[in-house]
Amino acid sequence: MLGRIVRFTPIFATSWYPDLNPFGAPTIVAMTIVAGLAFVTSGLVSLSPRVQRWLVFAFQPLFLGISSVSVGSPVFYLWWHRRSFPDLDDFLAAWIYLAVGLVCGVRCLSYPELSLRVLGVLLSFVFGAVIVADLMVNIEGFSSMWLGRWSYDWSPVHYSRIVVALGIFAVAWTIFIWFRLCTRPKKMDSENAA
Repeated sequence: MLGRIVRFTPIFATSWYPDLNPFGAPTIVAMTIVAGLAFVTSGLVSLSPRVQRWLVFAFQPLFLGISSVSVGSPVFYLWWHRRSFPDLDDFLAAWIYLAVGLVCGVRCLSYPELSLRVLGVLLSFVFGAVIVADLMVNIEGFSSMWLGRWSYDWSPVHYSRIVVALGIFAVAWTIFIWFRLCTRPKKMDSENAA
């Protein structure tokens, strides 16, 4: 009798239904960290502009690190596990970290210190490339799901589309950086240089 039950018992894959609540712990932590950075770098705290600029830079690797270990992040999906089960709050937290990291990187381009400008160029490229790669993966995955192909084949054709999108982003990013750095005022006023 037991053999018959075991023989006819189907094996189910992991059933996963994502939680669609956008206000979970990861999102609240991300918004708190971003609000803390905005508060510290605003005029409400008596820090010198130089310290505020270095704080904006210091939070970028933190955002990239947190994003790489959060479940909803494309970095986590691509490098750590091929199979993850994120909820909506995980996705929102990862996108908050990536978007604010990109904004901080672009903000570093206008700082008077050469080291911050160079690091801003590098980190804004990293954040932008991760965002573009994630958008391409989501577009490919959702389009294949809508076309009725439930299993997504990661063949070289799909990788080549991501590489082309990253190439287009690299050209657009280079033009943006060139324009941003060439139109930067040569002489900073004494408030920003302090």
